[in-house]
Amino acid sequence: DDLRDLSLFDAKPDDVVKATFKGKDMTIVVEKKGDEWKLVEPKKAPDNFEAAQIAGQIASVLRTRATHIAEGAPKNAVDAKKASPSVELVLKSGKKQALRFGEPVPLDDNDPAAKAASTSGKKPEPREYYVTGGVDDLVYVAPAFTKNRFDKPNELFKKPPERPAGLGGGIPGMENLPPDVRKKLEES
Repeated sequence: DDLRDLSLFDAKPDDVVKATFKGKDMTIVVEKKGDEWKLVEPKKAPDNFEAAQIAGQIASVLRTRATHIAEGAPKNAVDAKKASPSVELVLKSGKKQALRFGEPVPLDDNDPAAKAASTSGKKPEPREYYVTGGVDDLVYVAPAFTKNRFDKPNELFKKPPERPAGLGGGIPGMENLPPDVRKKLEES
């Protein structure tokens, strides 16, 4: 098990021609037309939507990995009809691969978060979720931050914030370089 590949997809970014991102409150569908990605759904782009982010997000989805196989997972741990969030990719071959998140993995009674919750009366935040991928029919476990990333698909495609002027891209010492050299480095 320690040597098992836990990738949830087995495609390459160039293989993907369409992607559907379903989150809590929104669905975003993008499609590749020639060499460019276009927003298909919703008809009106969400605030700060930037089509230039699509290719990077597709590549990021394809790199999604589980932490381990969910041995002994409940039969309905990931219900395809109720899965939220989910990402479905359509490949050039017509084949579809989907990433679907299901129920949270129950916390172990010895987990510090579970102990703290039992004394405070608050329900602890899940740390992991059951998930299925496009590689096989197994149920895996993925960290909560991976699920949370896909809960709001409109956030995935937002234009990144502008860098404040004069910070040199956050690289220490850039402000000490001659302006022409700094500009060339920032452009690269």
